[in-house]
Amino acid sequence: DDERAPVTTSDMDELASKRIQQKLYPYFILNNTGVNVWYWLSGPDENGLTLLENNEDQPIVPEFMKSHRKARMEQDTVPVICFQVEGEFTPVRNLPMDKVGTYVINISPLEHPVSLAYEVTFRMGSKVLRLHSNVTVVNHMDQPIESFVIMPERDSRELPALGPGESLPVPVTFASLGLLRFRPSKEYRWSDVEVNLARLGSAPSTTLIVCGTMRSAKEPFLFYVHLKSSQSGKLFELSFHPSIVIENLLPYTLEYRLGNRRVRNSCLYSGHIHRGKHTSVTSIDPKTPMRISVKIPFFNWSDPVDLNSKNPPELLKMTDMNKRTLIVHICNAVTPEGMRRISFYTQYWMVNKTGSKVLYRRGGLDNSLAAGQTMDTDECQQSLANSSDILVTGASSGTSESSDQPFPFSVPAFRIDPRGDLASIKVHKSGWSDNFSIATQGTVLCIEIDEEAQEGKSVASYQIGMKVSAGTGPFWRTKIITFSPRFVIVNQLTLAVNYTQKGALAPLAPIGRGEQKAYHWSDNSKPYQLCIRLSEGTWEWSGGFDIHDIGNFCVKMRNRNGDQSYLARVRIKVDGATTFVILNAEDQEFPDYRITNMTRKLMRIRQKGCKFWDRISAGCSLSYAWDEPSLSNRLLAVQLTGGDIIELSLDSLKHYEPIKVSSQVLDVEVYAEGPTKVLCVRHLAKAKHWNKRRMRRAHMKREKEQEAPQQQPVIVSLQLQLIMSGIGVSVIDDTPEELMYLCIEGIHLDYKKSADEQALEFSVNWLQVDNQLYLTPFPVMLFPIMHEDRRTFFSLSAVKSSKSKSIDYFHYFGLAIREMDLKLDELFLLKMIKFVSFITDHLKMMAERDDGSEGGSSHPEGRASLTDSSAGVGGSQHGYTAGAGDEMWLYFEQFDISPIKVIFSFANVSAVERDTSSTVSRVLSRGGVLANVDCAPLYLNEVHTEHPFTSRSDLFDRISQHYVNGVIREFHKVLGSADFLGSPINFMRTLGTGVYDFFNEPALAWKERSAKQFGYGLVRGTQSLVKHSGFGVFNSFAKFTGIVGKGAAQLTFDREYIKEREMLNREKPHHAGEGIAFGFRDLGLGLFQGIGGIVYEPVQGMMEDGLVGAIKGAARGVAGFGLKPAVGVVDLVTRTAEGIRNTTTFWDEKDRHRTRKPRYFAPDGVLYPFSARHAEGQELLWAVEKGRWAHEWYQYHGEVDGAVVRLTNNTLFLLEVSGGGESVSEVWHCGIRHVRGLQLTPAHITVQLNRPLSITALHRPTDTRLVHSAQAAHLREVYHQLIPLLRVLRSSSSSSSSASSSSSSS
Repeated sequence: DDERAPVTTSDMDELASKRIQQKLYPYFILNNTGVNVWYWLSGPDENGLTLLENNEDQPIVPEFMKSHRKARMEQDTVPVICFQVEGEFTPVRNLPMDKVGTYVINISPLEHPVSLAYEVTFRMGSKVLRLHSNVTVVNHMDQPIESFVIMPERDSRELPALGPGESLPVPVTFASLGLLRFRPSKEYRWSDVEVNLARLGSAPSTTLIVCGTMRSAKEPFLFYVHLKSSQSGKLFELSFHPSIVIENLLPYTLEYRLGNRRVRNSCLYSGHIHRGKHTSVTSIDPKTPMRISVKIPFFNWSDPVDLNSKNPPELLKMTDMNKRTLIVHICNAVTPEGMRRISFYTQYWMVNKTGSKVLYRRGGLDNSLAAGQTMDTDECQQSLANSSDILVTGASSGTSESSDQPFPFSVPAFRIDPRGDLASIKVHKSGWSDNFSIATQGTVLCIEIDEEAQEGKSVASYQIGMKVSAGTGPFWRTKIITFSPRFVIVNQLTLAVNYTQKGALAPLAPIGRGEQKAYHWSDNSKPYQLCIRLSEGTWEWSGGFDIHDIGNFCVKMRNRNGDQSYLARVRIKVDGATTFVILNAEDQEFPDYRITNMTRKLMRIRQKGCKFWDRISAGCSLSYAWDEPSLSNRLLAVQLTGGDIIELSLDSLKHYEPIKVSSQVLDVEVYAEGPTKVLCVRHLAKAKHWNKRRMRRAHMKREKEQEAPQQQPVIVSLQLQLIMSGIGVSVIDDTPEELMYLCIEGIHLDYKKSADEQALEFSVNWLQVDNQLYLTPFPVMLFPIMHEDRRTFFSLSAVKSSKSKSIDYFHYFGLAIREMDLKLDELFLLKMIKFVSFITDHLKMMAERDDGSEGGSSHPEGRASLTDSSAGVGGSQHGYTAGAGDEMWLYFEQFDISPIKVIFSFANVSAVERDTSSTVSRVLSRGGVLANVDCAPLYLNEVHTEHPFTSRSDLFDRISQHYVNGVIREFHKVLGSADFLGSPINFMRTLGTGVYDFFNEPALAWKERSAKQFGYGLVRGTQSLVKHSGFGVFNSFAKFTGIVGKGAAQLTFDREYIKEREMLNREKPHHAGEGIAFGFRDLGLGLFQGIGGIVYEPVQGMMEDGLVGAIKGAARGVAGFGLKPAVGVVDLVTRTAEGIRNTTTFWDEKDRHRTRKPRYFAPDGVLYPFSARHAEGQELLWAVEKGRWAHEWYQYHGEVDGAVVRLTNNTLFLLEVSGGGESVSEVWHCGIRHVRGLQLTPAHITVQLNRPLSITALHRPTDTRLVHSAQAAHLREVYHQLIPLLRVLRSSSSSSSSASSSSSSS
């Protein structure tokens, strides 16, 4: 008996994080079989047996990997491993060590098969080879569970207790014959119900386990055992789940009382649950008629509500001390594991991060104060802050007196306001705000509330930012309404700063170094501009500046005792609903402006309209900032000693003509020196030697000198060129299923580095993204629309200076993206959202695991629910990270992003299983057929700026905001391209193109002064007018009738009919003839389904759900009798219109095809190298009989004289392929279990069946199927391929059948 501790999932994580990090080995092997195992490497690395004890792990380094890398590549060795399990088991040979996946092997020569699971995973750079049985036990309970294995005619064994969340494989010697019993602890008896490990394939999926108590006074322990098997039916998981789970998704601690609804005032179970947590009830039989009553702080006990009645309520009302009502929602459902999960939540949480007291009120007709608060909130907030039961450890404030405690908020169940759910707030001494909507996720707005007016005092204006976001994790049903200060001032100067509103009477309290404070306007009658000054010394206020828009600029503060001035840089950053005003010291190397006096006299400067002068001595320069930065027309007044005042603009880069001032002629130039604009004033000569003509000639001469290129040799110290013909990227989810294939062709990278600069040129000639889902209406999701004069789809150019060390200085940055066609469908979008969520959740989990040692919340769900933590929490904490101001700044002499043009289409897919927790899924389900969009032309303007000086985050924010605004601006084109409107945008676009060509083509030909060319131009213009106008008319008509037909089909409520109709609609007619043929085919489908549904719908319903199903089927049949033929008529019109439309473009460029077919996955789900043959075989299964055989696994296919013999894991087919592979039809099929043998003759292959079967209902049953071919070589090849495959498939089928029959007989 091995005394080692069992290796659970937590131990596996520890192995990955500790053992593998000690030294990176290529392979690790881990034994979880319950017995000792010997292993050896096969082939040239075979080095004898190595003992691997139970629960032991060892590193493996094959001999060929110890050689030089070049020698390893020349060997081309594939490592394999062999095992021998201790006991009367057969050895396992030549298992792959590199193919990630799980393999199930039979290792028993005895009558009862024993399965061994061999699992290859990839962890932190190493392959982990794990051996365990095919049965794993997982504990999803809150208590440990003990398991006991009973072996017939052998010794029984008690397995180690499984803690909450742990898993453990059953020892391999027990996994095929044992009987499992369970109990939570030694205080309970072993369960009477046994799980037979030998019959898991036929066992029920859910079993209720009852463990009696050793003491009569204690209640029994009830829980569910849920059985889940893999797709292959060879791997099993037994999981433990409580019978009843109560989940608290409210912001406070929840008290509850469970009782029997048939016994008055009974209490079977009671307790309390912290926020985001749940409790398991294991002492009550789930069949007991139950009711529950709950309570949260500041509210009374609710009335009891039924839980497992026929129609349990979904709402619960709670009243506070003032009889105001809070509506709590109840999610009461039975999960597939059998347990009843009861979740309590409210629609909204109000989170106050303003640092002030906030009251909430319902909007609309019921504008009463929200339940759970009073007009004087001091007592309520103080009790919240002091209640350890309510506060979650590790909240975003970091203290126990947090003011960001969420407040539950609800609206009446019935409302008539078109704006949806409304609310209003009251802050400090203000009145109530106007009603605002809180229903739309993503809403960000500013709420402005004026202070209550008092005689003789100014009226303050409180500006509060509000953001609506969705809760995360288990809180996804709740919307988080976060209130934060609209403005937060962050002082990153080395000195304290005073701040005030321009024109206000008194300054507010100073902000110390590194502090941040919320700011509200103190006088709503004054300009909404901010002024600052240094707190220490005799400093004047700066000019007023606006803080509403993103940007950064410099402000000046003057000392009243002298000419000293202090420049501070102000950076405006928007994060959610909060605008941060960040104060930093001005960069001495790169100020906004620099004034250089190159004359021989003292120069004075000041901003026009200001009274303060600055002095610059001869030959000196001065960093400059405006005294009043908010003025629109900012000019600089310049005066030399004894001269007149001249006014210049610092914001326009130019070289002025020589300026005559008194007795002097000045050369004045404003140029850029990095991000700094420099005004340079030089002395030319005395005025008496100059006239206007001479000054103009001197100006022109200087401009030519500046334009003349300076030929300086550039010494390149490093040059790198990368040229690739193409690269492909496959995106695969955890199903596994290939979602997307990205193909990039013509990659060219050129990098040069010299002493002064670095230059990068990157271009891509072609980019195509394929939708790899079989049922997609758009196989090619994204592809470029290339014109003859453009051969590059994507190009990036950047030239960076190496001289500046304090900033990233770019001479040029340019990005160009050509026009593209983007086609999305609902199924692909939902799968990609799920895939991205899976990746982000995994990365988040890894990050939390890495940060776990630093401490954190003991309630991670509660922390995750407060999604908008960026705005901070009350007081001085407003969520801005001080280090963010230290990021590297960017300067561009020129920054360009070309316009982006996208032709956007979207298709809604019916009969899609939608995830109700996904916001996108819920929106698409409500849009239905109205969500279809056809070729919406979206145009996003270019981004062009000169001399921007900004941080990386600000640049990203500006670009993001630019494209967000662009999409909003173009959204009307999406609506105008909707199918239900007939796509009027496309109609006008195509018609306009035809009319334009009708006049433009003859006009262009007329320029050649040739009557013949004019005639050709007239013909081309007429052809274009007819083609485009015909396309536009019939396209709009087909779109409109298609939506009508699709909507009418939904009303039949026949999922099979809807699915079959969609499969037919995916095949588009190429011309009018095909359109008419497809139309009559669809009409026939509607007539057959409508008339035949009267009979078979009730029969099918009776077979599925008895009498109730028969009644539902009869209703569907009656509805379909009228609707389905009408849909068929509409489809006839639609398909005919599509055929006529496509006739106009029949000779144009054909439809684009995928770069390659979707990847094939075998039943084991292992990722193998891509096989075009396997991909083609699996794709054909989706093309036959409307996807009837799509869920079988491809094995082989062979071509014989225009036909294809195809073999899956269950069926043998003969398919007829025509139209170059476009059309596939079935000739015959037969199940593998019916195949008795094959016979090869020179002219055909005879498939012999074990009983007569008919090909169709019109054919007579026969016991043979024939595969004809005139080429004997092809027949012989197919025959020799089918024989071994059929033998293997039949043996596996017969073994599974015998196993199931023996189980049923015993």
